[in-house]
Amino acid sequence: MRVVIKHPGIEPLIMVVSPSVENPDTIGLESLQNLVGGLIEYVEINSDLKIDCVINEEGKIIGLDPNFQYGYDTYDTIVGTAVFVSSDNEGNTIGLNDEQTKWVFESFGTV
Repeated sequence: MRVVIKHPGIEPLIMVVSPSVENPDTIGLESLQNLVGGLIEYVEINSDLKIDCVINEEGKIIGLDPNFQYGYDTYDTIVGTAVFVSSDNEGNTIGLNDEQTKWVFESFGTV
C-alpha cells in the first residue's frame, strides 16, 4: 500500500508498506508503529481528501525534531516522522491514491 513518509528536514517520499495480516486491504498497526518509532496518533490533515498523518504519540514529550507546521485557523507543529495515509468508509487505515499523493507533495514538498 502506498503512503508518503516525511522525515524532519527531508523532502517527502513515496513508500510501499505491507498490508495488515488480519485485513489485507488495510495497513497494519505494527507497520505504522515501526515507521514512526512508537505509539501512533492520527492527525487529520485534509478532511476533504481524507488524508491523515500518523505520528509518534509521544513525539513532543521525548523531544523529536520539528517536521512541519499545519493548521487552518491556528497552527501546530508536527514532530518526528510523519506518515500520510487515508481511511476507508469503515475507518480502516489504507494507502493513498494518486490525487491524495499529489496533494501531499504539493503541500509538504518543500523543506
